[in-house]
Amino acid sequence: MRTTILTALGLAMVGYAFMMLFPRLGIGFFTSDSALIGSSVRILRIMVMFIPLAAVQITGAIYFQALGKATEALVLGLSQQFFILIPSSCCCPGSSASTASGCLTNWQTSYPPA
Repeated sequence: MRTTILTALGLAMVGYAFMMLFPRLGIGFFTSDSALIGSSVRILRIMVMFIPLAAVQITGAIYFQALGKATEALVLGLSQQFFILIPSSCCCPGSSASTASGCLTNWQTSYPPA
C-alpha cells in the first residue's frame, strides 16, 4: 500500500509541477487562441492544486474496495465531493449553478472527478 500511494503521489506531483510551471503549454495542447490561453492559466492552476490529494484519495478508495471494506471505500470515494467540491462551490460568492461569475464556478470545482 505504501509503495502504491508513493507511486501515485509521485506521478501526480510530476503532472502538478508541469502544469504549475508551464500552464500555457498545457493549455496550448487544446487551443491556439491566445486570449483563451491567457484567461485559462489561473483556472488551470486552481484545478491542478488538488491533483496530489486526488491521487492519494483514489488509491486509498481502491485499496479498501479491494479488501472488501465497503464503508471505508465509500467514505474515501465521496470525501472529495463532500469536503472539497461542495464547500468551495458554496463559499465562493456568485458560484451557484445559475451564474457563471465568482471565484470558482461549478465546472471549475468539479475537477478532478474522483
